[in-house]
Amino acid sequence: MSTPEKNARKKRASPRGKAGGGKLDELEKSIIKQLQSDGRKPFQTIAREIGVDEKTVRNRVAKLRENGLLQIIPTTEGNALRDCIVALVAITISHEGRSNPEEVAERIASLPCVAWAGTLMGRFDIIAEVVVDSREALGRFQMHDLPNISGVGLTEGFLVMSHHGHRGVPFVDELLNSS
Repeated sequence: MSTPEKNARKKRASPRGKAGGGKLDELEKSIIKQLQSDGRKPFQTIAREIGVDEKTVRNRVAKLRENGLLQIIPTTEGNALRDCIVALVAITISHEGRSNPEEVAERIASLPCVAWAGTLMGRFDIIAEVVVDSREALGRFQMHDLPNISGVGLTEGFLVMSHHGHRGVPFVDELLNSS
């Protein structure tokens, strides 16, 4: 078997990078725990705290990112931002968008004021978190920007009045603490 064939076979066999398929080993769990408290924590500090070489930490983080299991992104505290409005907008997909709901969600997610968008099961097909600086901007988003995206049907907005909890994805802490 040639090398390209071996590499292709190895990629297909690997569960990493597939939603729900990646398994973390104890070292990766330790590294992620360290990065949860500070995403900019130096690899040298992480290595010292968990007892491995800095190069090991650097390589593991690179591999986790490459396989889509880790993203290091800045976040803001929604309740602390005074000059912003946070809303969730629930969206149905029109008949023309039914063939590719993921593409419709990607187009919505690419809008500058959208923090994230995801496809759903239930009454709505997509939900998006929107962060804007005024009621006018929120109205413009929902009444003009969204309807201009091919595949968007009906929309319903929900103004976020306050945020509660800071744990991110609930099962991640349990996953990181399991052996």
